[in-house]
Amino acid sequence: MKSLAVAAYVGAAAVVMLGLFGGPRIPLSRETALVAGYAVVTAGMGLTAWAAWCMGRAVLGTIEPRGRLVDQGPYRWVRHPVYLGFAIALAGVALRGRSWLALAAVVGLFLPAMIWRARLEDQALQRAFGRRWQEYAARTGFLMPRYRR
Repeated sequence: MKSLAVAAYVGAAAVVMLGLFGGPRIPLSRETALVAGYAVVTAGMGLTAWAAWCMGRAVLGTIEPRGRLVDQGPYRWVRHPVYLGFAIALAGVALRGRSWLALAAVVGLFLPAMIWRARLEDQALQRAFGRRWQEYAARTGFLMPRYRR
């Protein structure tokens, strides 16, 4: 599990460093990138904070679930909104820095680590909540909301 956390931290650090210092630039003016980047970071961190608030005491824990199955707030649509929000925020950092490499680090380093952890959490939730989890998972998206007719 520690290697998973290290991978996520390395991915996040790479995004920040590349966003601030390097690589080919996204073709935006500095002013546009600044405003758009901060707006995207704010939206991502807002989603992360909302999801964390809905989870309550279980937000900073191990993969094993604590207490109840959370299905309110952003969890009505997405099973892992904390990871989605953090990925959005990191994409905002890349946008703010106008860095294609930082955006690639979000997709190539950070997201794979978060998807791995999210899948482990799904397995633990399945074991803990059984049929209730299956019904919840069937109606919600993994990282993106599901289209419903």
